[in-house]
Amino acid sequence: MQRNLFTSANPIPQQLQERVKQLIARGGLRRGDPLPSYRELCQRFGVSLVTMKRAMDQLAADGIIHIQPQKGVFVERAIAPRARKLTQLGIVYYCSRQLLFSTRYLMEILQGLMLEAEARSADARIFSIKSEGPLAPEELETSGVDGLILVGTANQAYLESVARQPLPAVVLDVFTPGIPLDYVVADNSSAARTVVEKLAASGHRRIAYVDGWSTDTIKDIVIETSDVIERRAGVLDAARVLNLPPPTVFPVCKEEASLTGRRAAEAWLAMPERPTAIVAYDENVARSVIAALAERGIETPRDVSVAAAACAGELSPGVPITAVKMNFIGMGRKAVEVLEARCRQQRLEKERVWRVGGEFIQGASIRKLE
Repeated sequence: MQRNLFTSANPIPQQLQERVKQLIARGGLRRGDPLPSYRELCQRFGVSLVTMKRAMDQLAADGIIHIQPQKGVFVERAIAPRARKLTQLGIVYYCSRQLLFSTRYLMEILQGLMLEAEARSADARIFSIKSEGPLAPEELETSGVDGLILVGTANQAYLESVARQPLPAVVLDVFTPGIPLDYVVADNSSAARTVVEKLAASGHRRIAYVDGWSTDTIKDIVIETSDVIERRAGVLDAARVLNLPPPTVFPVCKEEASLTGRRAAEAWLAMPERPTAIVAYDENVARSVIAALAERGIETPRDVSVAAAACAGELSPGVPITAVKMNFIGMGRKAVEVLEARCRQQRLEKERVWRVGGEFIQGASIRKLE
């Protein structure tokens, strides 16, 4: 994707000087901060060492940078960033396009992104990490986008590379502490607490929780992302505040994550004093628990109440699940709003998190205890 990097009539060394200035400005670099090596800059901009050196020599002559032989290149003078106008939005999905257009919550996020982009007169381009690989931030910048929204991106090294480059970026649907980016996520803890509070109000005191899982964007391994951690913590915190017995947590099946619901049902059946209610990570996990229990003659909610900490959109066919419906459309819209503001501001020194709440939906999967 190094095409279209140099498109004006100006000499390439002159355009390179502007690119390095943008790197300093958008990175919020100050006097004494190091710049990437010549080799890294040549790879980033797709030019020869001779061409890169001509540009850097002129920047040094202009007092923008200071070159120390055998030590590196350092900023000599900070540059105030010029505001970008968000005319083309780059949307980076962790999954394939096929999964994007067949998964309800991803479709809702995309709907929100496209609606808000249109409202702000911005076009959008979709990139798939699964189909196109982990595109380097500089490659995405040369594609002509003014800013990035990374949906479900959960690889720390990749996010760190995004945070180091000058292109404004917002991470949507997952939060990785310690990486200075804007994050727009669901209010997972609040959703989980709400579900537990509703169960307690219906007379349930013994509650179990079935954990969820996420997949590393690049390595394709099961990991714990912010939503996994926050929903579990929300359940445990709510039980403590309500003076309920500590909930039993059924973990992810290490052999195969998709079997988690079945394993949880088996573990629940084996308990001498079974919890009267089970909260699942999301609606999909809840339905897998309900199906596994039904195979063993356990009916929901007659024999056990089952709820989900979160669901997307309209509840799917079958027993309507009690859950908090996450506002994924609103999250998509908020991400574009935050990105447009970031285009006018300096790069962050510390992460900033925006949380979007959901709506409690009373389904038919729980019953009130006498």
